[in-house]
Amino acid sequence: MRWALGRGGYPAAIDVKDGKILRIRPLHFDEKYTKEELKPWRIEKDGKVLEPYLKSHLAPYMLAYKKRVYSPNRILYPMIREDFDPTGAPGSTGPGGLPHTVGSMLNSVTKFQVISVPFDGEGPGMTALMGGHVDMMPVGSCAATESIKAGRLKALAVIDTEPLPLQGFPNIPPITKEYPEFGKYLPWGPFYGIWVRRDTPEDVKATLTKAFKTAADNAQFQTLMKDRGNVMMNVSGAEADAFLKKWQSVTSWVLQDVGAAKVSPEKFGIPKP
Repeated sequence: MRWALGRGGYPAAIDVKDGKILRIRPLHFDEKYTKEELKPWRIEKDGKVLEPYLKSHLAPYMLAYKKRVYSPNRILYPMIREDFDPTGAPGSTGPGGLPHTVGSMLNSVTKFQVISVPFDGEGPGMTALMGGHVDMMPVGSCAATESIKAGRLKALAVIDTEPLPLQGFPNIPPITKEYPEFGKYLPWGPFYGIWVRRDTPEDVKATLTKAFKTAADNAQFQTLMKDRGNVMMNVSGAEADAFLKKWQSVTSWVLQDVGAAKVSPEKFGIPKP
């Protein structure tokens, strides 16, 4: 029997017989699909053709997981952290991260006194959540979408004033449905952008803005973003500045109000939201 293990870009094939792992090896994508079905990328340059291998590239430690599973020194039960709260512990990425900031916002509109369990990022945090080591965790929709679709995670709310549509699933309700007071902080959330120096010539900025807007308006790109749970903004200039200033104001003062900031935002001229 063959199983696939992993997430993201590093899946592995596991050969199993009678409930025992025989070996762990790279997953060959063309074992089940043809090259035409996979549609891998292809680059032709200077008479050379570059194409990806049709198998996963595993880190050495992944190949050694069989040894770890059957090691006599393996810890068979999860260790309990000293800061673990069995009555309801949320995962976090530490002070100033997205989960911490969202938790601070929640604490400002309702009672949300909990002990957060810090992890080294959303990936490890979601792994702990799926393993039952924490009870909930605010994460970016893009990071959680595939796990939601696979039924491993359930989305309780989206940090927005509008529901988030997810193909094949009921819309994720906005947090303002339960906590209307949360609306004073919105729109807010992690974001991605294309940046240039502010003193870049106006004609150059206009050309770049037009090019990226055209690319972002592409139907295939918009479908990709929607399927990944992302919300397209596609803003620039004064509109982008206004969003960033509000984001900076909300984040800075929320962290100040919960005692996480060492210096008041007021010192830097950042107004309260």
